[in-house]
Amino acid sequence: MSENTQTIATAAEGKPRRLVKFMRVCVYVAALFLLILALLPAGLRLGARYWLNQQPHLEAEIDNINLNLFSATCALEGLRLKYKGDPSLTVERLAVGLKYLPLWNKQAFIDYVELDGLRLVLEQVVAAGEEELDGLRVGGIMVPGASAEQGDESATLAPDAATPWDFGWNRVAIDNSKIIWKQPDWGADLIIEKAHVSNVASWKPEGYSDLELQLRVNDAPLALAMQSQPFALHPTAKWHIKLDRFALEKLAPILASFGIHDVAGMLSCDLKPEVTLGAGDALSLNVNGSLALVGGALTTEQIHIAEAGFNWSGTSVVSAMPKGTTKVALEGTLQIPVLDVEDIGTGFALQQQGFNWSGSINALLEADAAPEVEIKGGLGTDAFTLLDRQHQRLLASWAQLKIDHFKVTEKHVQLGQLDLSNLVALRPSISSDEAEPALTQCGTISLIGLEVELPAEEAGPKVVLSALNLNGLGVELIRHAGGRTNIDQWSNLSGQDAEGEQSETPPEGLSKTQPGAPQQAEVDQSAPELAWRLDSFQIDGNSYIRVTDASVTPEMVLHLNELNFSLKQLNSAEVQTLNPFNLNTKLGRFSTLQVEGAMSVLSSAPAGSVKTNLHGFPMYSVAPYVENAIGSRIEKGELDFNVSANIEDNQLKLKSQADLRSFTFGPMTEEQQEQISSNLGMPISLAMALLRDKNGDIHLDIPVTGDLASPDIAIGPIVRKALLGAIQETVKLALKPLGILSGAGKLIGIGADLKLPPVLFAPAETTPADAGAALKPLGELLATRPQLRVVLQAPLTQADSEAIHAQYAETHEKDKPASKKQKKPQDKAEEEGLDPEQFGILATALLEERLQIIKEQLLTTSGVDQKQILLSQPSLALTADAPRVEIRF
Repeated sequence: MSENTQTIATAAEGKPRRLVKFMRVCVYVAALFLLILALLPAGLRLGARYWLNQQPHLEAEIDNINLNLFSATCALEGLRLKYKGDPSLTVERLAVGLKYLPLWNKQAFIDYVELDGLRLVLEQVVAAGEEELDGLRVGGIMVPGASAEQGDESATLAPDAATPWDFGWNRVAIDNSKIIWKQPDWGADLIIEKAHVSNVASWKPEGYSDLELQLRVNDAPLALAMQSQPFALHPTAKWHIKLDRFALEKLAPILASFGIHDVAGMLSCDLKPEVTLGAGDALSLNVNGSLALVGGALTTEQIHIAEAGFNWSGTSVVSAMPKGTTKVALEGTLQIPVLDVEDIGTGFALQQQGFNWSGSINALLEADAAPEVEIKGGLGTDAFTLLDRQHQRLLASWAQLKIDHFKVTEKHVQLGQLDLSNLVALRPSISSDEAEPALTQCGTISLIGLEVELPAEEAGPKVVLSALNLNGLGVELIRHAGGRTNIDQWSNLSGQDAEGEQSETPPEGLSKTQPGAPQQAEVDQSAPELAWRLDSFQIDGNSYIRVTDASVTPEMVLHLNELNFSLKQLNSAEVQTLNPFNLNTKLGRFSTLQVEGAMSVLSSAPAGSVKTNLHGFPMYSVAPYVENAIGSRIEKGELDFNVSANIEDNQLKLKSQADLRSFTFGPMTEEQQEQISSNLGMPISLAMALLRDKNGDIHLDIPVTGDLASPDIAIGPIVRKALLGAIQETVKLALKPLGILSGAGKLIGIGADLKLPPVLFAPAETTPADAGAALKPLGELLATRPQLRVVLQAPLTQADSEAIHAQYAETHEKDKPASKKQKKPQDKAEEEGLDPEQFGILATALLEERLQIIKEQLLTTSGVDQKQILLSQPSLALTADAPRVEIRF
């Protein structure tokens, strides 16, 4: 065999040997790789367990790790961490599956992530010393907070350049998990019953990804479903959020840090938000659904909400446009079943039931312009109460409030009709069982056609109200025994102390506008004035006003019932316009009051005319006031009062007629009679007799004039002066025919008695010299004044005495001898004079005859009763006057 042949043979034998060696190496490598793959999960498990156990205060257990590189799956089972002996992280199973094939297309795609049985503790750590820093402990592993420098560095990092790789996942599922959040003062539990995210792919930007959450936050269920386009150029996200009876008490530790305590209530919601990001950073948010709170309560330093609840259902749209323009549109229904709020500082409390609003709110918000807001819809409430708990009294309450429709914008308010029923205001006790009633109450208050316009700053607001109707209005005015009224306690609500006393007032006699009095804040004269108009104001016939005065004895009650009042055409821009008005009411059960006319009630110098008719008013109703004024009480009597008044150029001209039927005073002491007589300028008995007609009634014409522009004008003194003048004028007119007025029109002979001109006689005669001129007007006066009494008195004069003696002497001269007749008269009287007894008999007979004759002549006048003429016993005391019969009242 040649050398070449041998070499070729040797080479042929070496090739199989090298192939065998290579194959052996491959087998060894494959076996090693398989061994590594087999041991890798255990190594990972041991390595992870070792590293975890090296962490401070941490104990770790891992049951199993499964890794399959061929199927690209990995699973972790039974991970348990304990921090200081307490469980901090538990994972029953975590599985991840990848897809290799999409890698060829530069797509990192996760097929699934499954997490089941997670229990994770998140604890916010506050530094307690040098060994422990601020940060977050996640599952027992400390994650320190980033430092400011790190934060700055991270903030300066440039954003990652666009990568050609896409990523996504098919399904991420978290089930039966729990996350526990711990703060130093509070904590929260989040139970994840189901959290699934699917169909996420960055290479499908217009595709929708799905998110489904079923959570329990502090035992309150929260359900969330969402569809979104996370990679779209203009993405849209659609949500569905459900929260069922979330207990707000769970948030008490958080709210306490903001000064909110005693939190209670259950919050529920069923909302469907939809968010769209448009071009140019435009944002559109649409929320449809409902939000409700039941049994809400909280307390702060200022307020205490004892109970609150609400229910909102509707649609809300927020559109954020480029360049800072935002539109907000809200439409739906808001219900507040109950609201009980108290201001802790003032003690004012509000209780509201059954609030209901249905309508819409539209707002336009621009960066460089004032917001434009429009609110419209209908509104209603049930029971409403405003209390002053500090003084245990009721400020206001009503049974129901209803607004059929309204519209509110930045510069305009429009209201169709507002009806408020069963209003009670200013009651001195919270309880309705207390003796003192509320100051006012009203069955129904209706506002019709209200419009409020808020123009530019240089012009003031304008208010127009078509009609204001009060149905069943009741007003209670009470003066207590001490003189304080039930209005006084409400005059300064904000200035009262704990005992309900009013704030300090100026000393008696010192006005707040006088020097030394507290000065009020100056009014800004440059501020635009309010312009307003009220077309019609009406109080219906079911209304009343009751005045009770306990400061007099007996207590006085004046009741104006069936009160009907109307006032029209009020306009602040036309203050000189005459406003027609009409008032009809009853005083008590039978007396009526009617007032009608037209007055410029808004003018500082009012003008117009008024007619008033009061019929059948019982005077005893105001008897205590009369007694205080004149010292005597009215016993009985009714008043008819007719007034016609005109006001022009600040001058009041009033004509009134007062008719008093069967008017009498009660018994009076001498001091009372003297006081009244002094005020009247004549005896009260005489004045009353002269004022009465034949029916016992009194008729007075009372003119009143006054200058309303006078700074010291006082209506009370003017009326009293006019009344006194009317009485005196009536008396003068009655006595004028009797000739006892002076040239100045004043009464002559006023004193304890009023004497009339006497009836004159010739000496010792019984026939009047001229009785007709004096007695005829007196008889007519007595006929028209049945209560009037006159007293006739016949004095004995010197002339009568001489005439009696002369007549006696002449009679006896005829029967005597001639020798005796030649003697002088004085000698005859001395010889045969009239003795005193005989003189008294003759003089008395003369005077009595004169009295009888005058009485008989007065009685000849029709209507004069003999009881009206009283005769005085003749007086034999000589007077120097002419023979007469004197007449006095």
